[in-house]
Amino acid sequence: MAAAKKVLLPAYVVVAVISAAAATALQYHPGIFRLANPAITITFAVLMLAGELFPLRWLRLDEGGEITASWAFALAILLLERPIVAVVAIAGTSLAADLLHRRRLSRIAFNASQLALSVSAAGWLLEISHQRGVLVDPQRTLGPKWLLMVVLAGVCLLVVNRLMLCVAQVLDGEISLIGMLKQGLAAESRTDFALLALAPSLVASAMRSIVLLPLALLTAFVIHRVARRALGHEHHATHDSLTDLYNRRAFVDRLDTMLSLTDGMRRDAAVLVLDLDGFKSVNDTLGHHIGDQILVEVAARLTALHRPGQISARLGGDEFATLLPHVDSYADAVAWARALHAALAEPYTSFGFPVQLTASIGVAMMSEDNDTPGTLLRAADIAMYSAKRNSLGVQLQTRQAAGLELSRLDLIAELSGAIERDELFVEYQPQAATDSGVVFGLEALVRWQHPTLGLIEPSEFMPLAEQTELMQPITRFVLRRALTDLAGWRARGWNLRVAINVSAQNLHNLDFPALVERVLEEVGVPGTALELEITENAVMTQREIIRSVLRQLRELGTRIVIDDFGTGYSSLANMRHLPLDGVKIDRSFVRDLDTDHDDLVIVSSIIELARNLHLETTAEGVEGLAAWERLADLGCTNVQGYMLAKPMPAQLVFGWLQRYQNERPVDRRPERPRLHLVNGA
Repeated sequence: MAAAKKVLLPAYVVVAVISAAAATALQYHPGIFRLANPAITITFAVLMLAGELFPLRWLRLDEGGEITASWAFALAILLLERPIVAVVAIAGTSLAADLLHRRRLSRIAFNASQLALSVSAAGWLLEISHQRGVLVDPQRTLGPKWLLMVVLAGVCLLVVNRLMLCVAQVLDGEISLIGMLKQGLAAESRTDFALLALAPSLVASAMRSIVLLPLALLTAFVIHRVARRALGHEHHATHDSLTDLYNRRAFVDRLDTMLSLTDGMRRDAAVLVLDLDGFKSVNDTLGHHIGDQILVEVAARLTALHRPGQISARLGGDEFATLLPHVDSYADAVAWARALHAALAEPYTSFGFPVQLTASIGVAMMSEDNDTPGTLLRAADIAMYSAKRNSLGVQLQTRQAAGLELSRLDLIAELSGAIERDELFVEYQPQAATDSGVVFGLEALVRWQHPTLGLIEPSEFMPLAEQTELMQPITRFVLRRALTDLAGWRARGWNLRVAINVSAQNLHNLDFPALVERVLEEVGVPGTALELEITENAVMTQREIIRSVLRQLRELGTRIVIDDFGTGYSSLANMRHLPLDGVKIDRSFVRDLDTDHDDLVIVSSIIELARNLHLETTAEGVEGLAAWERLADLGCTNVQGYMLAKPMPAQLVFGWLQRYQNERPVDRRPERPRLHLVNGA
């Protein structure tokens, strides 16, 4: 089919050119261009050229659609002169305008032929009905027949023009001709018919006195301005104000239009949904102004890769979608998505410093299962979420995967009821002093046991919760569960503390300290037994509110620790005014500490800075004895990782603690890995 389109469309253009040339030649005879009203006709021809040079663009059906004022002047010339004069005038102005706009040769030829044939058809109606020239002949009387034939000529002009364009689009995209005609005529009729109705007034005014012509043109100008304003309002209603891409509603409408016009024939299009990874951190740390600039740049990089007929939209936030037409195969769609992924991964440097971001892209092909806007977008969204959760960059949605994955919207909907359905639970990973190996606390880690997807890690659903109102109830659940479990261990003689992760939402909530105080009192645990872990990015916005919240939490005795330090956009110096007790060194710096010199330098610097600010340091991701030994030599305060224990359910913690105490050596640091303790737990 693609090969056939490559042959049929050029052949159609050639036929249109030959037909226009033949129609024009058949009207030729000596003296044909002797004008009856040369001054007025030339004036109308000049105005026609102006109409072609400054068209109104309409954006409802395709980005190339235009409404021009040329029709009014073409019909006016038809009422004054022989049809060939109007044909030559409109074809010539079209050629001149297209050459100035530097359009493709094939489009220049087709546009001129299309207009020439349309005007020829309208002129033929006026000729055979003997109504041409009636308006300017004082010997003839205007009547219903004249009015009817002028209206029919105008309708004929528009219909022939639109029909020719629709045939070209059918050959190019397998689109339903009837549906395309309905959509196209609806989009053009409001302005074009109003302009055509002006033609008799233009002729009558000019024939009475050329001085009256500007008054008639003023009406045309008003129609032009009103139409431009209406199209501008329509543009604002259908486009995102920041990126100027389509908005979600308009994209769905365009997708629905395309699907309805194909009549089930088309199976060579794909929809892609992309979401920026880590964009929320950019907004939180660099500000929304920088974030908006990045979104504009993303839109620019996306549209730079557009193929003919492709449309894109900003669905909301940092989520975009694009309709990719005429893809040859699944591999073609994925290859385009990978090119987009690579383009979006290039640093954003227009602010004077580089910002690195990646994107997750889901690809859904049109099929029998994906034949509505809703199913196509859902399939692409599912694929995008799969790409994000598996760090794939680009993921193609397949029928098999559709039964195993949930879209983010579905996941949020199910997450809202996960607490009530008792699907959320907490696991605990021990923390120990680096020099002695003594366990002093545990970090509480929330998990989600989904009934069909199985175990879902917090990194997969917590970012979704942070964007909704679900963050607060999840935090309340983890806080209450962790402190309740801690109270049980302390009652059995283990003087431990528990650490829970707190989001930016919690820190921006002035009622959060009261919640913590209430739960501490209910379970009978002192505030000193609770450690709150916050990310460095979370404290970079609304700093006064966050300082107030943190001060109130410190008054309860709770410890405040910066989690995953080194992965955000701040520094210890920026946080020196916060009431902190420690920092946790991100596992990405600890994992290869014994073999990577750069990681060693980073970790050593963090420990030294923290020591100077009288802060404890906890290294995450300690998986081997060599890393533990190196951390102890550097002066790191605490360790956490598989070397000590994997996260475990609450019911296994007490037994693990007893075994660890019995087997732990009495010297300052462990002599062997203790993964067997976890298995035994």
